[in-house]
Amino acid sequence: MIQICDDKLIFQLLLLVSVVACETKEILTFTAHERGRVEIQCPYESRYEAHEKYLCRGGCPRLYKDKVVESGSSARGERFSLTDNKTAHIFTVTISDLRTEDQGQYWCGVETGLRKWDVFTEIHLEIKHVSRVSGLSGQHLYIHCHNKSELKNDVKFICKGSDPSLCETSAIRASSEIKSNGRFSLSDNKSTGVFTVTITNLTEEDSGIYWCGAAQRGQEHKNKWISVIDLNISAGLTLIIIMVMVIGILTGFGFSLFIYLRQRQKKEGTQPTDVAQGPSKNLPGGDMRETREVDCDYEDISSTLYHPDYSLVFPAFAEHDDSVYALAQLPSSPSDEINYSSIRFTTTHHSDRTSDGQETCDYTTVRP
Repeated sequence: MIQICDDKLIFQLLLLVSVVACETKEILTFTAHERGRVEIQCPYESRYEAHEKYLCRGGCPRLYKDKVVESGSSARGERFSLTDNKTAHIFTVTISDLRTEDQGQYWCGVETGLRKWDVFTEIHLEIKHVSRVSGLSGQHLYIHCHNKSELKNDVKFICKGSDPSLCETSAIRASSEIKSNGRFSLSDNKSTGVFTVTITNLTEEDSGIYWCGAAQRGQEHKNKWISVIDLNISAGLTLIIIMVMVIGILTGFGFSLFIYLRQRQKKEGTQPTDVAQGPSKNLPGGDMRETREVDCDYEDISSTLYHPDYSLVFPAFAEHDDSVYALAQLPSSPSDEINYSSIRFTTTHHSDRTSDGQETCDYTTVRP
């Protein structure tokens, strides 16, 4: 009976030691942002190289383990993956496409073969909301970071990098101690709890994820992340606006010029004459002559008739030399539009010839 009591006492002592060990073990904190990714690194002892590893969420040390991913088995979702570096004795769990609901308590677990007596490391995952800010190339921008009152005396800083671990070593970094770094400068208003970062002469390369953070002096490696900014710098917006304005102005000018020339053309009546060739009909004297294509000289004849049925142009040669006739037929119902008639030319066999044997004639352009 005494032996049984001793066993119970030993069991209780072991349970108490395990609980105390869990509570005193350091909690590892990882911070990431929405739509980003995080790598949770879980160290373990070398004797557990061949043992199964896993990541569980919530009350993992209890009987039921909510495992989101484990080695040797498929993960619960495509966003989770696990890799084991047995040389470094660290297994890494990667979570991608992070959401706010992913925030919370996790446990890195290593199976020991003693049922519930697995080895655990507590993890706290923090997911930051992303504020999206836009700017134009060549201009300047102000980024405001709001911090809590307990961080009033801490060193404030801003750095660039999707992963905070990369952000810590980023070359683009300005702080309340180093107030200026190239085009980046920082001013801290402790009374309002807001520090402001100014970026001058923006470029497209300034686009990316920025972290506002704070740390106690002398403990810069223990950063406290305040907020996340997704900065997008557009280089072509101003140029596109200017191009659209120029195209609009040129289009309007071209359209106005077209209308002006059209109206002027109608007013002056400079549309081209439609000239056709063919056999002549109803010429004076009833002559029916063969139509030929000839080289002709012409002069303008302006008609003073407003409503003629037809206009007859007499020969330009001698009285009995009727080698050339032009018949201008105008429409019987004239309108406001400029109309031109077909002009037919005829020639006799005794028309003038040039030195090289080509026939010539004179003809006129008739305008109503």
